[in-house]
Amino acid sequence: MTPSRLFFVLLWKEVFPLSAAGNPSLLRSMRTPLFLTLVILVASFFWRGLDFTETVAILAVLEFVFSFDNAVVNSKILIRMSRGWQIAFLTLGILVAVFLMRFAFPIIVVVATAGLSPWEAWSLALNNPAQYAADLDAAHPAIAALGGIFLLMIFLDWLFDDRELYWLPGERLLARLGKEL
Repeated sequence: MTPSRLFFVLLWKEVFPLSAAGNPSLLRSMRTPLFLTLVILVASFFWRGLDFTETVAILAVLEFVFSFDNAVVNSKILIRMSRGWQIAFLTLGILVAVFLMRFAFPIIVVVATAGLSPWEAWSLALNNPAQYAADLDAAHPAIAALGGIFLLMIFLDWLFDDRELYWLPGERLLARLGKEL
C-alpha cells in the first residue's frame, strides 16, 4: 500500500466514525461534498489514471487542511458582521478564492507571460499539462514578486497599525511616522 493510500485509509477510519458518533448531522451535511469528491476522483481516474487520481486526492486533502487555517481567520472577521454581510463575504470569498485564484489566475498568468490567447492556455492546461507547467514555471519570478509585495503590504499594515502594545524597538516611532504620511 502506497503512503498516500495508507493516509486516506487512516483518515477515513479516524474522521468519519467520530463524526457519525459524535454528531450525526455533520456527516449528513457532508453527503453532497463527499459525493462530488467521489465523482471527481472517479472521473480523474478514467481521464488520467491512478497516479493522477492520487495527486488530485492529495491536493484535495491539502486544500481541506489549508481551508481550516483560513476559516479561523474568517471567523474572527465574520463574527463582527451582520448576517447579510456574512453571506456576501462568504459568497464573494468562495468566488474569489476558489474560482479566480485556483482556476482563472493560473490561466491569466500563462496568457500574460506566454503570449497565448485564453482559449489556447485553457487547451494547453487540459491537453498538454507538461508544456502548461513549463509556461507557468517560467512565470515564477513575476508570481513571486506579486506574492512578496502582498506579504510586504500585510507586514506594513501590521507595523503601522495603531495598537497599545509594541513589541519591536522603534515600532512606536514607525507607527507615528506612518500616521503622518
